[in-house]
Amino acid sequence: MAFGNDGITHNRFLRFALVFTTILSLSMMWIRVSSYPSMLRLPGATALLVEVAALLLLYGAVLFWGAGLASPKLLLQGTTIGLIAGLVQIIHLLSEHFVSFSGAWNGAITLAFMLTTFMLWGVTGFIAARSGQATPTGIWLAVWSAVVTMTIVVAAGFALEFFLSPTPPESMLAWPEFKRSGWTDVHAFAIANTLDSAFSHLLISPVVAAIVGKVGSMLGSVLRNSSRSKTAPSDLTS
Repeated sequence: MAFGNDGITHNRFLRFALVFTTILSLSMMWIRVSSYPSMLRLPGATALLVEVAALLLLYGAVLFWGAGLASPKLLLQGTTIGLIAGLVQIIHLLSEHFVSFSGAWNGAITLAFMLTTFMLWGVTGFIAARSGQATPTGIWLAVWSAVVTMTIVVAAGFALEFFLSPTPPESMLAWPEFKRSGWTDVHAFAIANTLDSAFSHLLISPVVAAIVGKVGSMLGSVLRNSSRSKTAPSDLTS
């Protein structure tokens, strides 16, 4: 019972900290866009802003009300794995921003960080299945982990790109994305590019987590059933 109470306390603290993080991301986004309002006059900018804000609000709602769908112990494990995956992604974000890799290495490093993150989300479903939970619970915990991960990654990305170390606008002039956008205001593009990256991560990550969570849950169920079948004869003998 002591563990259960500790788990509930830790879950509440982490949940409120993560909800606060979504509010912080919304605040950073509002401050940055307010500092350059001409961005909103460009095609699609307002819609992008609304989409990112809506996803952040949805994430906050999931973090606030979605905790009751799993036991406190499993939820704490899923949250912990999500935080670890978030740290992995933040390291990747910093390495992309401050370390220059060659083209081949850059792709390989990005793939390694991405697969590591997916594997961690899948481990959440595996742990749930090994503890006797049904596949839907394993999938939910993997999605929960992804929500935790992206909540802190988006906040870190906003802080870095909007305030701490923005990408120099001059370097963006040569980006294929800028040339394809049809925009002429590179400062507005810098803001929109960060928002677009946040939107894609917030939208896609739970979908990927559901897939790897199902795979992890199925693998955990197979191993759990296999362990049971191996111990069954000895149980009958005894």
